Order: sequence, then structure tokens, then C-alpha cells
Amino acid sequence: MKRVRGWFALVIVGSGLLAAAPVDAFPPPVVWKNFADENYCLDIAGGSSNQGTNLVVFLCNGTLSQSWAGEPYPHNTSYANYRSQLNTNLVFGVAAGSTNNGANLVTWPYNGSADQAWQPIAVTTDLSGHQCFFLQNLKAKQAGLTRVAGVSGGVSNIRNGTNIILWDRNASNDQVWCLY
Repeated sequence: MKRVRGWFALVIVGSGLLAAAPVDAFPPPVVWKNFADENYCLDIAGGSSNQGTNLVVFLCNGTLSQSWAGEPYPHNTSYANYRSQLNTNLVFGVAAGSTNNGANLVTWPYNGSADQAWQPIAVTTDLSGHQCFFLQNLKAKQAGLTRVAGVSGGVSNIRNGTNIILWDRNASNDQVWCLY
């Protein structure tokens, strides 16, 4: 099998830290389940393959709009871009490259900008033993902010179609995503 250069899998090493490891093919897609209610997954609104579509939580259903392939961000490999498996030309980032609290997360063609780079920060494991993370945004971190992906309105607002936004990390479970 021929190695495809530039593709890496995020693996958990003995210390619980993430490391990037080369793989012999495209990285396997993952699903991000919300720790506050693991019946809900990170999804693309309406299953749209169009750029600029908001990310939402939606009941996990196994569709490609809930499937993401992580690949190292080339400017800082402790961060990753998450490529949609519904439209592999798109990754998720922050609307208009914003670092503001409440900015929507959207799909957009990969352009190398820091708003499309996310550092998974290990938080806990779920009852099934899956590792769970905050998804820290690089552009926000470069601005001195600790903003992560969370559900708009917090835990009490987890339901089909609720937008995913950038927000100050506050240890609320709506900001924790489990890797499946």
C-alpha cells in the first residue's frame, strides 16, 4: 500500500496526550458526540454541502454530514482541521474568521487560516471509554482568548438544529465533544 503524504491520524499515547501519526491512507472519519447528551452529534445544518452552512447539533444518525476527517493544520501540527465527509472540499471554521463570543461555526473551503484550526484538549472519557475534548480555536488562542466550540445557549439548549458557536471555555459539558 502506498503512503499518502500529509495525512495523519490523531492518536492517544500512554500519557493521554494526542500525537499525530502518519497513516497509509486517508484518515478514518470520526463523529463528534456532545458529552452533555451523546445522542447529539456535530452536524452540518440541513445536511447541506454548501459552503457557509452553520454547524449544529442533531440527533446522531450516521450520515456524512456528521462525519469528519481530522488532518494536521500545517502551520501548527498540535492543531487540526476537520474536513467534512459530505463535501471534502470543506472544513469547519468560525464565520468571517471571527474570534467573538457567539460567532457561528460554519463550513468553508480550506484556506489555511487559523479560524479553521482546532486543538483537541483532553478533558475526560465518557461511560463507553471514548476520549472527550474541548475544541480550542487557534485564532482565538492567538488573540489571547480561550474560546472553544459549544452549543449556543448551553446544555439546556441541546436539541436538533441548535447552532454551534465559539465561546469562552467555561467547563460546561456542552463544550465537550467525544471522539467516536
